[in-house]
Amino acid sequence: AAPLDVADWSNVYDAGEPAAPRGGRADFDEGEEPRDIAAAPRSLREEIAQQIRLAFDDRTDRLIAAQMLSLLEPSGRLSVPDAAIAAALGCEASRVAAIRARMMRFEPAGMFAASLRDCLAAQLAERKRLDPAMAALLDNLELLARRDMRALQAACGVDAEDLAEMVAEIRRLDPKPGADLDAADPATRVP
Repeated sequence: AAPLDVADWSNVYDAGEPAAPRGGRADFDEGEEPRDIAAAPRSLREEIAQQIRLAFDDRTDRLIAAQMLSLLEPSGRLSVPDAAIAAALGCEASRVAAIRARMMRFEPAGMFAASLRDCLAAQLAERKRLDPAMAALLDNLELLARRDMRALQAACGVDAEDLAEMVAEIRRLDPKPGADLDAADPATRVP
């Protein structure tokens, strides 16, 4: 049998300082392991940025989406009109509206909505619960706030039992899906 050639690993292994990982950092605190940093939870804003990168192939669409993310309010709503965003970026308002509609389906659903009604409608659509009666309830949230159940029954075309179920469904939704937009969970440190 022919003798085995010994591989030359000199071009692979560097005994010097470790190189910084791509997109990461090479310095660690005392007692901190690289796996601890890799497992650090991301903020909701970082999660949405990742969803943008995955959802939009077109650079212009990603730019528009990133601008919308930067304008996002702490509640998760985006009250800036599509026309204003389009004018600032030099594109069509219909393109911005289409991107906003797509982003409202990101996790958590309802982010980027212009109003409470749109936020709740996006969440109901994700749950496949946005029917005409529920849409009528969303169109009359002021009646719900006043607890005018008779007027709501008439507006929605449902009986008291169905209305009670619909109101319970609305109460299970998150009116501020971006409440923890910039809050990242603190990393757990082990002494």
